[in-house]
Amino acid sequence: MSKISWKGSTLLGPIPPALITCGTLEQPNVLTVAWTGIVNTQPPMTYISVRPERFSYPLIEQSKEFAVNLPTVSLARAVDFCGVKSGRDTDKFAACSLTAEPASQISAPLLAESPLALECRVRQKLELGSHHMFLADIVAVSVDPSLLAPDGRLRLDRAGLLAFAHGSYYELGRQIGSFGHTGPSEAARAEKITVRLPADLQQKEEFSVEKILVKGGFPLAPLPAALVSCGTAEQPLALTVAWTGIVNSDPFRMYISVQPVRNSHPVIAGSGEFVINLLETPMLGALDYCGTHSGRDVDKFAACGLTVLPAREVKAPLVAEAAVSIECRTCETLHLGSHDMFIADVLAVHAAPALVNENGRICFDRSKLVGYANSQYFEQGKLLGNFGCSRTLFK
Repeated sequence: MSKISWKGSTLLGPIPPALITCGTLEQPNVLTVAWTGIVNTQPPMTYISVRPERFSYPLIEQSKEFAVNLPTVSLARAVDFCGVKSGRDTDKFAACSLTAEPASQISAPLLAESPLALECRVRQKLELGSHHMFLADIVAVSVDPSLLAPDGRLRLDRAGLLAFAHGSYYELGRQIGSFGHTGPSEAARAEKITVRLPADLQQKEEFSVEKILVKGGFPLAPLPAALVSCGTAEQPLALTVAWTGIVNSDPFRMYISVQPVRNSHPVIAGSGEFVINLLETPMLGALDYCGTHSGRDVDKFAACGLTVLPAREVKAPLVAEAAVSIECRTCETLHLGSHDMFIADVLAVHAAPALVNENGRICFDRSKLVGYANSQYFEQGKLLGNFGCSRTLFK
């Protein structure tokens, strides 16, 4: 259970390498952003972090609108190309044979090739350092009808989504479980949220032959299923959080969003410290259990057989069974509605030796991290290529 440690850095996975569309239908632009996630449920909110020097930045800043388009594996070349090329020099829609289609609630276009898109309207901009974070309301979601089950439930396991982790692209692998399969308490069951197509036909609208419009929701995927530890080594607490992500690179910063009613919330708010632990598929039971049970009623570390390790920079403990552990100290807290968003500086990163190559680099392709999508757990799939591979691999 030994760990190899580094100073703070931005390591997280799997995360969505989303294609962000902005501008207008007549003059569309697209960029790839992996620093995105869900931050709140009521109202549904997301974010993207963008460098001010990016061509898309003033388009989003001025219009206060953008769309998050989830890519499939077949869009891997476009995802990489749109991340390494600038709209100042290249028509990325033409270069990647992408099609812009009208959105329902915003002026920014959607990608016809994406099976799911979130239409977003900026509420607030935070200047965090190298990146500025656009916090946005999700005002509409468009979904390919093939992803809908007969009961209207969204089946992201059918989408073949692309995932990203530490500079590499992956398939989102097989489904390995559903939220609550370890036996949720009544309180946890009441908190479970699954996106469904509204039964009332007045609440949906077909705005193209290929997509169905759903009111604002949060089917962003894949998200990391992280086990967040807090408290102290003597009195450790743990909760499962899928609403976590990277928000800045200089300085290194991440976030978690937590409901104030959670037992861990006042501990994190009071200490300002927590650890984000990334677990692999053998630890799925612990991940689900810690998301469906409260620390008020049960010792989750004992119940799941988890082992505490002392952290280097914070009092919150590490989880010895984690593949990667990220020590964090809160620098800003945002009260967004149903959730509070803790933005934190990353102070140190620890990894299992098996994941570290001879050059000292963490290789997520050696792991089977757990991803999360619309109340379903997924295993990280096979490695497809590295960032920048569109220059050679996807010619």
